Amino acid sequence: MELMGQSVKHKVFGKGVVTEQEKHVVTVTFSQGEKRFLYPDAFEKFLTLSDEAAAEGIDAVLQEREEEQKAELQALLEEQERQQKIHNFKVSVNSQAAIALEVENQDTLQTWQVSTGTYLSGCAKGEPRIPEKMKPNSACVLTYREGGTPEAERKIVGVFMVPEDFFGDECTDGVIAAHPQYRLAIQPGQEPLFWEYFGENGNKPRWGNTDLKYCSNHAVQRLLFDLLEQRKETEDAEMMENFYSYFCSQNKLQGPPQEWK
Repeated sequence: MELMGQSVKHKVFGKGVVTEQEKHVVTVTFSQGEKRFLYPDAFEKFLTLSDEAAAEGIDAVLQEREEEQKAELQALLEEQERQQKIHNFKVSVNSQAAIALEVENQDTLQTWQVSTGTYLSGCAKGEPRIPEKMKPNSACVLTYREGGTPEAERKIVGVFMVPEDFFGDECTDGVIAAHPQYRLAIQPGQEPLFWEYFGENGNKPRWGNTDLKYCSNHAVQRLLFDLLEQRKETEDAEMMENFYSYFCSQNKLQGPPQEWK
């Protein structure tokens, strides 16, 4: 706000005129000489503008600054709360996700975003499915089954970790973005079969109608270990080693069992 030439009154120095204005400082000339004040802070307690319109303008500036400060404080408190939540989250045994890419998720390996689909029944029918079991330790196993082929031939075409601050209960739009570092697209012809890792006690493979299924931490660990073994002599070896180590660390898992080696 432009204040040059405005008449002001100070509680101690009396009447004066604004003779210089910088971004955060105003200079006021009184009969005793020049005094410098913080802008707009001084207008809260020490300085009063004589012009009514100018005074209303300063009030608006002060109000806007107060709202900005409140917003900054609220953002700081929310970030502190979020960091505390990240620090304190507890690992559950089935916080990993498997996603079917057959329909709406076809471009996931290009965008590295995946949809959880929608609720099929209940009061939330048609709304995005909230992946409430997922936390910063979660991976998304991306699966695909060619139309007309048996469910047993469902393939794993990619896998990624969620971002480090991801909490599924906050994902109200049902869209999960991949971690910028820990993600892998599996080359055609090298895709493992999904049910070899995530089969249920030898039962007939059945996916169901939803896009998202939850699966165990140990099953995903086994998958990542095998992918790591497959890539030991490739350019992906270091990335896969980091991926595997990160997954185990986030899920508080020890090294692979001896029988995997």
